[in-house]
Amino acid sequence: MHEPIQKIEGVGAGINRIFAIAGMKTVFDLHKISTREENTSIVEAAMSYVREKFPGLNDDYYVEQHRRMRTRCINVAIRVQEGKPIQMEIPDVFQCPLSYDWLVEPVMTPSWQKTYSRSEITRWIERHHTDPSTGAALTVDQLIPNRAMADAVEFYRRQNTRISIMC
Repeated sequence: MHEPIQKIEGVGAGINRIFAIAGMKTVFDLHKISTREENTSIVEAAMSYVREKFPGLNDDYYVEQHRRMRTRCINVAIRVQEGKPIQMEIPDVFQCPLSYDWLVEPVMTPSWQKTYSRSEITRWIERHHTDPSTGAALTVDQLIPNRAMADAVEFYRRQNTRISIMC
């Protein structure tokens, strides 16, 4: 019960950081929080984390990322409280930097700096018309399929399909 949150299988570094910012360090802390109402400490910690990880980006982006990270934290707390499995952690290399979820139909921008899920980067481009990494003008037609990454994600997921059960 007093196991550190960092040792929970399936909880990634970003979620661990948000819980740490919120002052939650153990599984016991997760059992104490209310998941039925807006948890102020998680809301503030998620915003702090998003601003720390993505400095200088516009408010629309912050709001979307904040919502996603806050929701993930609450979902982890609910699963811990209910003793349900937590899905396996997504290695950073297989994680879309816009959704923090698995890369799906991975594509790169012409800058070759990052790989994104096609649907996430398409939505970004439709709103901002720029490369999120560089700020350079970008259109959907410029996206480059990353077939090697798609194969790597598929292979990794096939090899690592176990799910952790919380006590």
